[in-house]
Amino acid sequence: MTRALTHPLIRLLAAVILSFAVGSAAGAQSLPWSPTSVSHAWAKFGPRTWKTVRVVTQAYDTTGKLEQVSTSIIRTRVTRVTRRGVGLCISTRVQIAGDELPAAPKLITSPFSKDSPGFRRVGKKLITIGMCDYETLVYQSIVEEEGTRRTDTVYYSDKTTPGVLKREMISREVATNETISTTAITVTELAKTRSILGASKKTWTVATVMKRGGRTTISTEINCGDVPGALVSRTTEERDSDGRILRRTKLDLTGFGVGRVWGRFGQYRAGR
Repeated sequence: MTRALTHPLIRLLAAVILSFAVGSAAGAQSLPWSPTSVSHAWAKFGPRTWKTVRVVTQAYDTTGKLEQVSTSIIRTRVTRVTRRGVGLCISTRVQIAGDELPAAPKLITSPFSKDSPGFRRVGKKLITIGMCDYETLVYQSIVEEEGTRRTDTVYYSDKTTPGVLKREMISREVATNETISTTAITVTELAKTRSILGASKKTWTVATVMKRGGRTTISTEINCGDVPGALVSRTTEERDSDGRILRRTKLDLTGFGVGRVWGRFGQYRAGR
């Protein structure tokens, strides 16, 4: 049985799809962490690159009882790479309670850089990950519009992968200085060897905590530079102000293939 793709869980899933497919494309062109055609998590693998993930979403009622489970298979394919951005085609198959929810393939473009409020370098700071300290350059952007002040602080190192080791974003009401939302993104592991689809690869782990409107969303993800889009797995939990779980999502890599990658002189060559 099929239904239109309008279920609330599927609208949530659409956000998950875009977040893992687009990858790290934020930042102005002059910023050191801005991706290029040879460093972008998708573009560096070239056209015809593909990746599939499985996403299992569990929704709970107000008493904490499991209410619904959905399973989705998401396939992302690189359609083109230019010096300005990468084109992606995302196809999704979703099953909820035995029903198939069809969705037309989604075509998106992820730019290598996009207009963003100006960052300025404000200092240096040591970031500790495990037993090691890393010196980072601290960049900050403060923007006020429509009564809201948004502060974005980035801690960057040119000695690590990824380069951004920590990011803090805070939105406040200008008039009252009341906090609207906060997001903290922190790298918690670097260069850890894991088995990915049977092969040993170097990975890094990122923890994210988002708070808004009394709700808290916590996620932990594993990334690998040898995997298109970098994301290998992600576990996310959303809880209300009383700590009751509302939703749990688990994403896992199920397969990938490399297309044609950039050569020395800006030409494509066959991927491995």
